[in-house]
Amino acid sequence: MGVVYLGHDTRLDRPVAIKALPENLAADADRLARFEREARTLAVLNHPNVAGIYGVEDQNGAKYLILEYVEGETLADRIDRGPIPIDEAIDIAAQIALGVEAAHEAGVIHRDLKPANVKLTPEGQVKVLDFGLARADESSSSSSASEVATITSPAHSPTMPGVILGTAAYMSPEQARGRKLDKRTDIWSFGVMLYEMLTGASPFRGETVSDSIGAVLHKNVDESLLPRDTPRGVRRVLHRCVERDKNLRYRDIGDARVDLLQSPAISEDLAPLQTPSPVRWFSAVVIIAIVCLIGGWFGAAWLRPTETHRIAKFDVIVESDGARLTDANPKISPSGDSVAYIENGQVFVRDFSTFESRPITGAEDAINVFWSPDGAWLGYYTDNAFYKAAVSGGATIKLTSQPLRLSDVAGGGWTIDDQIVFAEYDGGLVSVSARGGAPSPFLQIDRSVMLDFHDPSVVRGTNTVLFIEHRRDNTYAISATDGEQRTVIVEFNDSLLAQPVYSPSGHVVFSRGTQERSVWGVAFDPVRFEGKGEPFLIEPEGWHPSVANNGTLAFLRGNVAPQGNLALVTRDGEVTPIEGEFDGVWGPLLAPEGDRVFFAAGIAPKTDVWIHELDRGVNRRITFTESFLRPVAWSADGTEVAVNQYTPASDPPVTTLFLFADGSGESRPAVEGLVYSLDAQWRTAAWIADPTREDSMIYAATIEDIDSRSPVMPIQTNFFGIELSPDGTLLVYTSDESGENEIYCTRFPEGSGKWQVSTRGGESPRWSKDGKRLYFESGGSNVSAVFEVDVIREPALQFSVPRMVIDAESMGLDLDQGWSPSADGSTFVVKRSVASTTEQRVAVSVIQNWFEEHRDR
Repeated sequence: MGVVYLGHDTRLDRPVAIKALPENLAADADRLARFEREARTLAVLNHPNVAGIYGVEDQNGAKYLILEYVEGETLADRIDRGPIPIDEAIDIAAQIALGVEAAHEAGVIHRDLKPANVKLTPEGQVKVLDFGLARADESSSSSSASEVATITSPAHSPTMPGVILGTAAYMSPEQARGRKLDKRTDIWSFGVMLYEMLTGASPFRGETVSDSIGAVLHKNVDESLLPRDTPRGVRRVLHRCVERDKNLRYRDIGDARVDLLQSPAISEDLAPLQTPSPVRWFSAVVIIAIVCLIGGWFGAAWLRPTETHRIAKFDVIVESDGARLTDANPKISPSGDSVAYIENGQVFVRDFSTFESRPITGAEDAINVFWSPDGAWLGYYTDNAFYKAAVSGGATIKLTSQPLRLSDVAGGGWTIDDQIVFAEYDGGLVSVSARGGAPSPFLQIDRSVMLDFHDPSVVRGTNTVLFIEHRRDNTYAISATDGEQRTVIVEFNDSLLAQPVYSPSGHVVFSRGTQERSVWGVAFDPVRFEGKGEPFLIEPEGWHPSVANNGTLAFLRGNVAPQGNLALVTRDGEVTPIEGEFDGVWGPLLAPEGDRVFFAAGIAPKTDVWIHELDRGVNRRITFTESFLRPVAWSADGTEVAVNQYTPASDPPVTTLFLFADGSGESRPAVEGLVYSLDAQWRTAAWIADPTREDSMIYAATIEDIDSRSPVMPIQTNFFGIELSPDGTLLVYTSDESGENEIYCTRFPEGSGKWQVSTRGGESPRWSKDGKRLYFESGGSNVSAVFEVDVIREPALQFSVPRMVIDAESMGLDLDQGWSPSADGSTFVVKRSVASTTEQRVAVSVIQNWFEEHRDR
């Protein structure tokens, strides 16, 4: 066929494999056709488990294929050292199946699958090589003599023209007989390779080609050589792959792969699968009769199932003073031997065989991370874009060329069709190719019923996506879809659900609750697309679960409560705690005179607003609702407060309340819609009818006459943080239109002009009382700080260079939960994190064989 050389691409500075068809063979029409067919085949196969092609060259009559160079040993070399452990063999086989599946979906059958044509990289990635004998699926056409080209011996003999195509020890019975072929011939070869990985020996290898073909046609696979602890599911996969009658064989290698990945997580009888002979059948009957005669108790004890999987629980990473793991989003690898997580925006991978974690180069500012099905890549996203990074190292690759409206949650998954599925902000499910490109809808949302979808994940080895439905009646459900069918697995009326993931034990594992979170499970059949049984508790004080193909569960564990308290912070770094701790506290606003703090507290979606008197240290609750409340503003004289009330089931879902600060009730009639910001005298408001609508508009209005409003500007992508200047003439807001969150300013109410305030990221703007300074929270690079700029109005509007006033990160302050300046900007009220104790620190924890404690579920 040709000779393969290791070369170097001087233009792109990379190693390549050069497959050469010598000049004397280029004149052979059949050899040349096969050579060109391999180039065309590889050109349409773009898959991580298939060695790719870079180009075709013709020089001085010789033909060359420029191929991807795959470092590492062949599977044949690995098998030569002995049998491969079951878990490792399953992982390798699953990756081989992924590559072959991609070829089959492109209408190509390999026809020469064998260990020598599979490479194993040092990082554990599998690559299928040598499509030189590949052809289009022959199931619709008869075989011809021109297609019967080559046979190679069980070892590495040269090709011999004029006989049967393939390698004797791995060819299917129909291939050995020279009959027409379809993709099931590759499935046979796949089964032979799986057997050889587990046993270290080929089941059909003989001293000669004829011996091998005879064994393929007549010899049965010797299951006694399989390791005794080989799961029954693996044995079942082997049987269905090496059925001589191809009509009884798997029709799709993807089905074999899914069954193989699910098999290790199921407790199984370890006896081999064999058809019982009459003697064995008779013996079995006698034994059963004897057991029954001995007595019920002894028989019950004899037949009682025993556990075959040991449960192990351990921590792999424990939060330290400099490592925040609360939002680590740990994801266990498909093989279950490592975990990826986020620490201060940086993606790390911790291999369970080591004590240290290693950072993934370039994977910074990450919000969420997840694995590719083959475990070779990590996908992650930042504020507005998707990336992927090779686990083995190298440059990160940006997959999206335009800003995305990403839901700020822990969702994201990688389908078997190489699509990354994510939740769109306030919208449905969207997918983007793992090779990059424009996003496309995966599942539309009915906004009349749903608020949003979030936390999508993919059932590994499939295109089935699990996700959370957040409904307008404030209930939650875990649902599944493959883009065509959709089903609700479980729903709750009283609890927040998050992070659903599939476990090969036949369950969906998810977290439940907000502050007091826990990990739960519920049975789910992905084939029948139905949930069954009641949900059950797996682990208290846990969240962000993920499950490997072998059933190993990783999650965050620990008690994140208490949530902390408020504090007054001066520019010189002095921190004075404000008395009182709550399950959740956010959105604090200092009163005009600086004597009180207005804030929200509670567990979403039910919160209330409180007033804290600084001089007396008294906390006074002024609302008693079943809604989500957001502090908006103080009146100029400090007697009133404005509050947004969000009730999803209402129409519209948002109203604005005006309350006396002493808690005596409403100070004026409520207003429909969202009064987002008010000027100092409460004459003019920035008003939005329904922020959950995609076509929302910002209006200028008065709280006395909302109906007489005028449009200012449409709400843009990730448009938030709207604040009116004290005199009501300028509006500042946050937008990610440039690809990063920045603060912008426009005139109000006309909406004319546009000035960028922040220079290196920014959000959550706040005005000083006199309107001469503007404060905002830093954005980008995970820096947590408050900056300020001077606002210069004459002779033209302009802003000074931002300067830092509060270094929140070094002071243990949490800007994400809201903050506000005093009237003169000398003091700020901020949420203060409570110092962690050993009992409260968060850990990335692992449970091996978690399902053994819940076998009756």
